[in-house]
Amino acid sequence: MLPTADGDKLLNFTNTKLWCVTYYFGVILFGICQPFMLFEDSSAYYLATLAISLPASYWFLGDAKQRGNHVPHVIQPAIVSYWFVAIPLYLLRTRKWRGLLYLAMHVAGTILVTLAGYNFAIWFVWPMIFSSAGG
Repeated sequence: MLPTADGDKLLNFTNTKLWCVTYYFGVILFGICQPFMLFEDSSAYYLATLAISLPASYWFLGDAKQRGNHVPHVIQPAIVSYWFVAIPLYLLRTRKWRGLLYLAMHVAGTILVTLAGYNFAIWFVWPMIFSSAGG
């Protein structure tokens, strides 16, 4: 679960949970798209990347707002594009050692879920595609 703000200004837990589930759904979609990138350029790859960056960025902006850290509107599109740099820096700055723990947990989770999606595509999706195309 992505961390919420401390003190009186807590994010809605259900909202944080929703964006965390949405993030990992995008990660598994990204993992499923990986084997197909070997053969052709697919728009699903870009949609999966967007499905990862939008929930992560939304959580970042919502948490910053709840903590009272103003993020200028000019910077917000850059956060969507460079979320993989902005979020770790934000977690380390706002949560210190706990931010490092959250970061390590989500990096490991992202790798595991991506590998699960990749293996699902290799073992289940590819055989269905190739058995219907060859027969």
